[in-house]
Amino acid sequence: MAPPSSSRHQRGGGGMRVNLHLLLSLGVLSMILFYIWCLSRFEWTQERTTRLIRDAESTPEPPPTPTIRMNLERTPAIPTIETITTSKKTSAVARPTIDHGTKTTTKAPTTTSPPITRPVETTSQPTTTSLPPTRDMQVASLVASFATRHVEFHSFRATDDYLKTLGNTSVFLFFLCDFDSTTGHHWSAECDDAERSVYTAFATAPAHQRLLTIRVGSEGVFQQSEYRSDFDLKVQTVPWLMKYTPHTSSGYTAYTSAVVRGRSLVDATHARGLLEYVFSDGASLPAQPTQAIEVMASYGDFKRYMRLFEDTEPTYLFFVSAVWPSNGRMWCPYCRFREVVVEYAFRKYAAPTAQLVKVEVAPNAPAWKDKTNPYRKLEVPYVPYMLVPHTDVVDALFYHHYRGDLDDIETLRKMFERDAAMAADVEELNPGVPL
Repeated sequence: MAPPSSSRHQRGGGGMRVNLHLLLSLGVLSMILFYIWCLSRFEWTQERTTRLIRDAESTPEPPPTPTIRMNLERTPAIPTIETITTSKKTSAVARPTIDHGTKTTTKAPTTTSPPITRPVETTSQPTTTSLPPTRDMQVASLVASFATRHVEFHSFRATDDYLKTLGNTSVFLFFLCDFDSTTGHHWSAECDDAERSVYTAFATAPAHQRLLTIRVGSEGVFQQSEYRSDFDLKVQTVPWLMKYTPHTSSGYTAYTSAVVRGRSLVDATHARGLLEYVFSDGASLPAQPTQAIEVMASYGDFKRYMRLFEDTEPTYLFFVSAVWPSNGRMWCPYCRFREVVVEYAFRKYAAPTAQLVKVEVAPNAPAWKDKTNPYRKLEVPYVPYMLVPHTDVVDALFYHHYRGDLDDIETLRKMFERDAAMAADVEELNPGVPL
C-alpha cells in the first residue's frame, strides 16, 4: 500500500490540470469576443462615413447672394488720349536649346548709370473739382502740360546757351531733322515717325521731366554741324534722343545717358514701352529684387567672377567700352545707343533671377585694339558684344555667342523669354539643379 503522503500529491496534481484548462478556455473565448467587437466597430465607422458623405452630397446649395449692379450707362466714361501706336503682336516663344539658336547671349551685370535725376521746378497743378473731366478738358490739360515742359531750338549756339542755364537739372535732348521747304516734311521720313512716337510718350511722362527738341538743319548742314563734333554731345545721326545732366554726384560734367536713336524710336511694337522706360528713369517696369545688373571694370574682377560662376540662373555678359573720366560718356559710339535698349529688354523679358553683367573691355580705343587685351581670348571681336556662359556636365565653362543686333528688342525678347522658360522648366523638374 502506498503511503498517505503519496496519495495527497496525486490529487493535488490533478487539480492543477483542471485549472489550466479552464484558464486557456477563458483566454480563447476572450480573444474571439474581442475580434467580433472590432469587426462590428469597423463596419459601423465605415457605414457612418458613407452616410455623412451621402448626406453632404444631397444637401441643396444655398441660394446665391444678390449682387448690386451699377448702371454703367449712367457712369461717366473716363476720357482717354489716342496714341499713335500699333498693337503689339504676340508670338509663341520657342524654348531655348543648348546651342541658343540665335547664338546670342550675354550674362551679367550692367552698371547703373550715375544718378542723373534732379528735382526740377514744376508749374503748379490746377486745382481739381468733383466734376468728372470731359475729354476736351483732359486733352487741353495734356497739351498745356506738354507745352510747359517742352522747348525747341534751331541752332547750336541757342542750344548751348540754354544748357548752360540748367545748373544740376536734367533734360532730355531730342535731335530732329528740319523740314524740307519743298515738301513740308522732314528730310528723313524716320524723323516724322520718331517725332510722333517721342511726343506721344513724353505727354504722359512724369511731371518733373523736361524735353528740348533741337532742329539740326538740312542734311548737308547737319553733317558739318557742331552737334556731331561736340565732345559731350557727339550726335551721330537723327533722330536721336538722350538724357543730359550738367553735373552729377559722380563728378561728371555734361553727362549723357539713355541714348535712343533711329529704329528704336520708331519700332511699332516696342518703342512706346522703351520710351516710357527712359522718361520714367526705369520706374515704368516693376522692380525684380532677384534680378541683377552689375559692372565689371577690370579683367581681374571679371576673372574672379567667372571662376566662381555657377550655371544656376540665366546669365548674360554684355561687353562694352569704358567711359571718359570727365563726362562719363562711353568712348564707343555704338555702345551708347545699345546700352539702354539691352537693359530695357533684360528688365522686361528676362527671368526674375537673371543676371546681366556689363564688362568694360578697355579705358580707350587704342587699349581695346591692342592684341594683348585679355578679352581677345574670349573671341570678343568688337563692342558692344554679348556672350552667354554655361557649364557642361564636368563643370567646364563655355560660351554661346549672341549674333543678333543688340538694338533689336524683338530678337532680344525672344532670347530672354526662351531662356526664362527653360530656367523655369528646369527649376520645376529639378529644384536647385543648374541649367
